[in-house]
Amino acid sequence: MPTLDAWNLAIQHEINRSTAVQLAYLGSHGTHNMFDSSNQFDPNQATLVGFGQVNTINPVTPGDLFTYNNRQPYFDGDAQRLGVGFGHPFGWTQSLRYNINEATSSYNALQAKFEKRFSHGFQLLSHFTWSKALTHESYYFAIDPKVGYGPSYYNRGKAFVASGNWDLPFGRGRPYAAGVPRWLDYIIGGYSLNGTLIAQSGLPYTPSYALCSNDQDVGICRPSTNFSAYQVGAGKFNKQARTVQYFTPSPYQLGGPNPAGGFFPTTFGPYVRPPSGTFGNIFRNSIVGPRLVNVDMAIAKSFPIKETLSVQFRAEAFNLFNHVNLGEPNSCVDCQNSNAGQITSIVASQDGSSMRRLQFAVRVQF
Repeated sequence: MPTLDAWNLAIQHEINRSTAVQLAYLGSHGTHNMFDSSNQFDPNQATLVGFGQVNTINPVTPGDLFTYNNRQPYFDGDAQRLGVGFGHPFGWTQSLRYNINEATSSYNALQAKFEKRFSHGFQLLSHFTWSKALTHESYYFAIDPKVGYGPSYYNRGKAFVASGNWDLPFGRGRPYAAGVPRWLDYIIGGYSLNGTLIAQSGLPYTPSYALCSNDQDVGICRPSTNFSAYQVGAGKFNKQARTVQYFTPSPYQLGGPNPAGGFFPTTFGPYVRPPSGTFGNIFRNSIVGPRLVNVDMAIAKSFPIKETLSVQFRAEAFNLFNHVNLGEPNSCVDCQNSNAGQITSIVASQDGSSMRRLQFAVRVQF
């Protein structure tokens, strides 16, 4: 049964009758839930154990290596002797799809909120969230769930939101120019502004490296790290290539052949090519991509027709300043001629952002 246990603790302080601050901690722990991007995993995925090693269990020819099929749990039973199989020689080489709620997740967040309730024509709500969401991915789950455990694809660790409404204090019944004639009130009165500012840290991603397929064949490609700092950050827009450089890629393939002879180093910056037959020690989604900033604004003008009838005209701007919110970079740290480290797109619309859009509306209230 999918289960979610959640808890929270909040402390609120009222500064005055219309203003309050709040500090809160929120946490949750989920069991038997969906994976981060899927509702199924492959129970016949091959184990990395035995990759590139001589098959001493059931060799076809002397010096024969463990094939991908040898290491699949439902193929011929060799995988059982490698520690992951079931000992049934079904001869199945295809991927299987097992739909099951089996992932574990956790969420912890610190929230701070400032609220000014509507008074004197003004209302403001702002809050900051510092959070971390961890969950399983479906790959390699049947063999070692820890390999795919890490930050969620959808968790922006830091998020600030401020939204406000302001009835401009001009015109009849307002603090300024309250006694103007009705015809002048139609011009200067009845305006209101509202807007929202969103500023969030980036979404996480996992780096990869060029010669990964030489070191493993199970599709999990990530380098190791020497624990020096990751130098990431959006550079200037390249008008010719129409890209933005997010990190400096290696000028050579890690451990790859050097045309001048020998091999290139296995290290560049914080990245290290892992030994063959092993996964890199960089966790899934351990590096953060570009931040997101968005401002929406609307102005409204109300015309009272009679006591129970009014007409409101609205002009709304989404992404008012036409700010470019960048997508994720090409995560390969040493790929040659493949936009390594470059950003070639903006964030998807489901992230709550687009390029500037204008919308106009008329609303009749009665």
